[in-house]
Amino acid sequence: MNRDDLEREAEEETEYVSNLELTIDKIGMGRYQVALLVLCGFGWMADNMWLEAVAIILPRVQDHYSISDRSIGVLSTSIFFGMMLGSIGWGTCSDLLGRTLAFNSTLLLTGVFGFTSAYLTYGLQSLCVSLFFLGTAIGGSMPTDGTLFIENIPRRKQWLLVALSVFFSFGAVLSAIAGLIIIPSNTLLHTLDDPIFTTAFQTILMFVGRFILFSLEESPRYLVNTGRPAEAVHALRQIAAYNGKTMQIGLEDVQDVPEPIFNAEPGELELPDSPKTPIRAPSSIPLPTEPKNGSPPSYDSTSQQGSPLSGNQYTFQTPTEELPRAFDDLWNGSNLDTAAR
Repeated sequence: MNRDDLEREAEEETEYVSNLELTIDKIGMGRYQVALLVLCGFGWMADNMWLEAVAIILPRVQDHYSISDRSIGVLSTSIFFGMMLGSIGWGTCSDLLGRTLAFNSTLLLTGVFGFTSAYLTYGLQSLCVSLFFLGTAIGGSMPTDGTLFIENIPRRKQWLLVALSVFFSFGAVLSAIAGLIIIPSNTLLHTLDDPIFTTAFQTILMFVGRFILFSLEESPRYLVNTGRPAEAVHALRQIAAYNGKTMQIGLEDVQDVPEPIFNAEPGELELPDSPKTPIRAPSSIPLPTEPKNGSPPSYDSTSQQGSPLSGNQYTFQTPTEELPRAFDDLWNGSNLDTAAR
């Protein structure tokens, strides 16, 4: 056993691992997780593709609409403002309505608003509005895709989340290459060769790969956290079958049932992990008897009193033997100078 194995075992002994985490680890990294990596990468790739496409069309939009250099920045501002709102809105949507809805909707709406930006805009204002809604879609793609991917892979493979950044960088390269190839110098803004149309068409192809060619299951972690463990069991069985594994998965594999701390009969208190050493719990505490001579007993804080403190028949005496001599003189009415001496 090498050093990495020893460190892994030591970490597993000290780290709390839920039953759901252990089940996902048993399923492992298979065809389902690899396909999910690629499909989530499509969302990250589309994100940077559109940013690069907008940067490419800026000079053409400026010439076509005769916009000054001071005002052309409103175009990129529109898409970035949409991305900011989209990242918040779609993240909230994925928490409330599920990961799969946001996963598929963001890429579909990106393609739809992409075609809208290419053919249904008749001025700078309408183009900015269309790019704003386009930004809301692609802004929600990265956080929702990353969350869905990390929730479906085993703990030892979660470092693959950084592999999505490779798709993000490739999106910019792909969009730049497309711009160099399909943009002749004499074309107008809205033609079939326009990079907006090309990017929108590529985005729709990515959505088809997600929604039609792949059967996506809801995140098991999301289902368990929202109180739907039975659906999480079904999703895990489907994922295991997609990976070619036959596993018996039940509710006990996704839920953590806390064990009782104490398991003792009445009158006995049993310590955890010590079933053979019960501690006898007293059923009642004997109380001291009432005084019989009628004289109220005195009480001070340095001794125990054999009678309960009830009613008004008891007097309380301050343990003056514990106080300094000066306080005793003051208590008896002596003057301050005498007490100080």
